[in-house]
Amino acid sequence: MNPSTGAWRRRDARADYEEHHAGPNMTPMVDVVLVILIFFMASTVILGPELLLATGLDAAVPPPEEGDARFAIERPVFEISIGVTEGRVVVSGLGLTDAPLESLAGSARSLAGGLSAGDVRMVIAPDDRVPYDAVIGVQDILREAGFRSIGLR
Repeated sequence: MNPSTGAWRRRDARADYEEHHAGPNMTPMVDVVLVILIFFMASTVILGPELLLATGLDAAVPPPEEGDARFAIERPVFEISIGVTEGRVVVSGLGLTDAPLESLAGSARSLAGGLSAGDVRMVIAPDDRVPYDAVIGVQDILREAGFRSIGLR
């Protein structure tokens, strides 16, 4: 008998369930999560050494077709730095180091003759003190040599 209400308390399974039930039983779910965790931990140990295996192309693999992105090589980028030294504009790049601006034309033509000029990207990196007409002059020299992809940094 319940002392506060004076009523008899039910003693069946339904009463026990209603009295102690706070939600679904979490034990099976925790067990499954732990099993999955152990599985993933074990599989990472097994897969670890395979990342270091040397690989190569099989001789039976056919050569790549035109436009196949798996074997694409990025276009080379050549940077031409322009600066001012002792009041004169100098360039560095394409085999030149602090050379006068006029010597860039010969280096650009020799590079364009050895490469396909359309497959090369040229980047002009001027110093803050360089006059803008010198930057345009470098761009004109590169265009005359045959380069079409010219950027400014």
